[in-house]
Formats: sequence, C-alpha cells, structure tokens
Amino acid sequence: MARKPYSFSLEPGLIKRIDRLAKATSRSRSQTVEGLLQAELDANEALAAGWDNPVVREFFGGILRDPLLLGEIARSVGTEVDQKQLKLFNEALQGSLTKGKGKKGKS
Repeated sequence: MARKPYSFSLEPGLIKRIDRLAKATSRSRSQTVEGLLQAELDANEALAAGWDNPVVREFFGGILRDPLLLGEIARSVGTEVDQKQLKLFNEALQGSLTKGKGKKGKS
C-alpha cells in the first residue's frame, strides 16, 4: 500500500523523545512514529474488543462495582477513594458497560 503524507502538530518535547528513540533504534522519525501508532492502536483495539465481550464486561463490571474491592485496590497502590469518587467511577463504568450491550458482531 502506498504511503500518504499527513501533517499534524506535536509538542516539541514529544518530538525530542521521538527523535531520541528513532536514533537509538536506527530508524527514521516517520518509521518510529508509525511503529508507535501501530502498537498503541493494536493495544487499544484489543482492549475495546475485550469490553465488547459480554462475559468480560459482566465479570469486570461486577468486580469494579464493589466499593470494598475498589477501596482495597486503591489502598494497594497507596491512595484512597472517597464516596464521591466511587460514585463518579461507577457512573462512568456503567456508561461504558452498557455501550457494548446489544451490539451485534462486527463484519
């Protein structure tokens, strides 16, 4: 497939990091950006596909709705979760869990 040029803006610090990585891996800036985008897209598509699976959605949804378990998870990483945060988290989770319900398989 022929490559098509695109133009977009990035923060200077991000360009420096990309250039350092490109140099360290003996690749061009374009090759480096393309590789990073491909890897990130693959990971995010796999994650999204997982959430579309009703078994995965119900399993993790059930775990993540438990305030005691969420509190323990928060404490295990050295933080606390208050009731307001739990409520916001559960509302966001419910929205993401119900988005996938009723979807038919993609063709």
